[in-house]
Amino acid sequence: KLSLGEKYTSSTYNIIIKSKETTKYTSSEKTITLNLEARKTYITSRNIYSSSGEKIIINATVRDSQTRKAVNGLATIKINNKTIANVTVKNGQIIYSYTNDYSAKTYNITIKYSENGVYNKSEWNGEIIISKVPIKISSNNINTKAYSMINITARILENNKAAAGTIKTAIKINNNTIDLVNVTDGLLNYQYQLPESLGSKTYNLTIIAGDSRRYTNASTNIILTVTKNYKQIKTENITASAGEVIRIQAQILDENNRPVEKTTPVNIKLGGRSIANLNTTNAIIDYEYTLPENIKNGTYDLLIQAGETQGYTHASTNTKIRIK
Repeated sequence: KLSLGEKYTSSTYNIIIKSKETTKYTSSEKTITLNLEARKTYITSRNIYSSSGEKIIINATVRDSQTRKAVNGLATIKINNKTIANVTVKNGQIIYSYTNDYSAKTYNITIKYSENGVYNKSEWNGEIIISKVPIKISSNNINTKAYSMINITARILENNKAAAGTIKTAIKINNNTIDLVNVTDGLLNYQYQLPESLGSKTYNLTIIAGDSRRYTNASTNIILTVTKNYKQIKTENITASAGEVIRIQAQILDENNRPVEKTTPVNIKLGGRSIANLNTTNAIIDYEYTLPENIKNGTYDLLIQAGETQGYTHASTNTKIRIK
């Protein structure tokens, strides 16, 4: 009985059989031909489920079809008929690590074991199913004053961890896009100056993380509450005589004593009678008024009122005019 190892890789061998000479017989020999057929093999593996950007491990086993023993040799791995690796099969094992950058869909994977004289070639076909990873957006409601600078912050999360890569993100207020930004490392930090059109009101602020190779799209809504600023009027008492031209001066300031440089309607009353309606845009009231000749001596109320606007509350001040 002759046991053939893997070193016999040719298809044909000559076997010479010799008998030794004895005292009774002469020596003789016989040549026969040994035809070797390559052994059949088979590959076992399984479909792969992954997401774009993840590392996948391609794992397979190659065995002798008859004995089920693991074999050695070479193999080729292809995805959609494109070779990605040529690997060595050792003790029947194929293990190959590969970082995929594919879009979300299904791809064909083929593993081919190469013929080597001892073993026939074999092939396994399967699929790599690439799916997108769901994400969520975490943010907080914003409370602010009209015309202020707000800071819009949010975290884009994958399994409660910061989403990787760059994600194009839209920011909307009441469904009107205010900007498109690229968010990296899952953190949105965006400053926005509220325009005059966004006065005291409650608004829907929407953050939308766009669809990407790796992630599904996601959105969240938060509440933007804008309240009015308080304002005040600063002025001084006036002393004058009948028939004299007086100059009524005042300044409109916010609660932080900064000038209110928004258009503000102003009404001025002397002794309960309206003497002027005007608009100021630079926080300065500077109005000249000629006192009547017949005004009597005494002290009169001078009421200055700054009307309510989208961004500011109503304000008034009551000062005095002394006629001597």
